[in-house]
Amino acid sequence: RVPVVLRPAAWPHAQRQAALAELGSVHALFDGAERQVQANLQRAEAAALVYSSGSTARPKLNVVSRRNLEVAAALQNERLGLSADDRWSWALSPAHVGGLMVWFRCLLSGAAVVEAAPRSIFGRDPTIVSVVPAQLVRRPALKLPASLQCILLGGAAAPWPLVRSYRAQGLRVVRSYG
Repeated sequence: RVPVVLRPAAWPHAQRQAALAELGSVHALFDGAERQVQANLQRAEAAALVYSSGSTARPKLNVVSRRNLEVAAALQNERLGLSADDRWSWALSPAHVGGLMVWFRCLLSGAAVVEAAPRSIFGRDPTIVSVVPAQLVRRPALKLPASLQCILLGGAAAPWPLVRSYRAQGLRVVRSYG
């Protein structure tokens, strides 16, 4: 088992070098090419290396264990009531925990992952979607699929008027940040 680093493809070279300086010796995935990088971590414990959103200036590298992923997915699945009948619209990058966790939650529950259409946050007939508040704020007249039942909001604090507006439309809105 080799940890994988997922990072946004748009990161400039200097940011990539700073990130590499934080690592030890693991194989990492950068722009689809596996490369050896230097890092100090125990391979058996790391399932993934993901970056924070960078809301505090510069994104930070986080080592996530398989157990972390499993427990977090199981707890959130229980909180959401996620089941094999659900269809989760995948609208977040897997380079960040929110996007990566969609896959783990669905693997544990048997729910389907449906990829969001280009320039959209919805895949085909989703029952749930994970988004950051900015994705909804930028789309004030967002047409919601009839199948949508729940919005999981994370990555940043969600303004209450935003939460109330979607709840008023009959949706369950679950905040997973703060």
